[in-house]
Amino acid sequence: MPTILTELGAPNPVVDSTSLIQGSNTLNPMWRVVDGWSVWREFNYKTLGSIFSHVVNAEWEDPLRVASGGGSLDYEIYDEDQFEHQILSRHTIPVVNDALLHANKVLGLTEQSVLHLGRRGRCTFEQTGDGREFPDWTLVSPGRRAQYRDDDGNCVFGRYHNLLPGDTKISSKWTPSLYASRAVRNVEQWEWPVRQVLTYACNLNVRYGYIITDKHLVVFQFAREAVGPGLSAERDQRVVVPAATLALAHARPDSSSTDLSSTFQTLSISEPSAPYSDSHPTTDFQRPKYQVIEWSSSGEGVLTVKLALFYLCLMAGHGPSNIQVSYPRLNSWCRLDEDGTFRHNTSGRTATQLSSRDRVEDANPYRDMQQALEATDHSHQGDAQEAEEELEGGRAGSCKRRRRG
Repeated sequence: MPTILTELGAPNPVVDSTSLIQGSNTLNPMWRVVDGWSVWREFNYKTLGSIFSHVVNAEWEDPLRVASGGGSLDYEIYDEDQFEHQILSRHTIPVVNDALLHANKVLGLTEQSVLHLGRRGRCTFEQTGDGREFPDWTLVSPGRRAQYRDDDGNCVFGRYHNLLPGDTKISSKWTPSLYASRAVRNVEQWEWPVRQVLTYACNLNVRYGYIITDKHLVVFQFAREAVGPGLSAERDQRVVVPAATLALAHARPDSSSTDLSSTFQTLSISEPSAPYSDSHPTTDFQRPKYQVIEWSSSGEGVLTVKLALFYLCLMAGHGPSNIQVSYPRLNSWCRLDEDGTFRHNTSGRTATQLSSRDRVEDANPYRDMQQALEATDHSHQGDAQEAEEELEGGRAGSCKRRRRG
């Protein structure tokens, strides 16, 4: 009998990317700055399979199987648009969505809890015309939708809250190995998409995100870093390292390895003129944690693109997902103060008893620092506060009057 584990382990279509256009990545100097990244070692087949074993090993009577037929032109791509519409929207996203629907049944959840991957239009609150402000891909759930009252007092449903921002790139413009390049331009091209997804996650207050290309899926976990008064008095101020300096700090690694963090050396260089957008003036972000999944990965015991994306959706949609200063281990539980039950720190699953093998850790190891940080942020948000409240209102399902003008 098929299972999510076996179905999402099937090979991806072979994409002909030999004719991809060349060029630079989208950039916006207002995006959050990154000065490196580190491998997210916990995001692996064994750990995730253990957390979601009851879901991925459940029998699946009628899984969606996308036909892989058609001519060679169906798999020939020239740009991001073709990759999104001819490959991802046909062969990847529908299969993951079907698995998410089946997972909802296995978990015994209602239709309001169904998770669904799709395009960004359903989550755009304001039509500014600047596509750089919104991620290409969204994860939504019917129960996580903005509501407000119109001028007549009627409760109106708005757009969905995006639980997981994702962005599409093509391998001719972006690949994880650019990080280890000695060329300044290559390091800059690595940097912009990572900054882009970090900014999306920051604006949405979610801890996960991803970049998907015709060669890789790269998943991220983001964490804030306290740099405000009283929180960092004994810590060095975090600095922005320009791309030119980053490039000089890199040594070329073994090309067979996906662990690119070991080649980056910690620097302490002041660069006050570097671009930086700060809607949270007293906070910065730690280096993102990342994991690379090859597009060509398939088979039993392998973390494939579809399986990794499925796991990330469950984590973002059902588990704790707000950005924190620090996180417990993925496969751990926390004790809920209000009723004495336990909640899994990644899946959101609850239990009244744990086995001797289960690990218990605080869901927010630096809770006091986090609360102080958020309180400081709140005093500096200004005009951004109204937008934050609208998003939180959608999360909680509360109905509030929408302001005009």
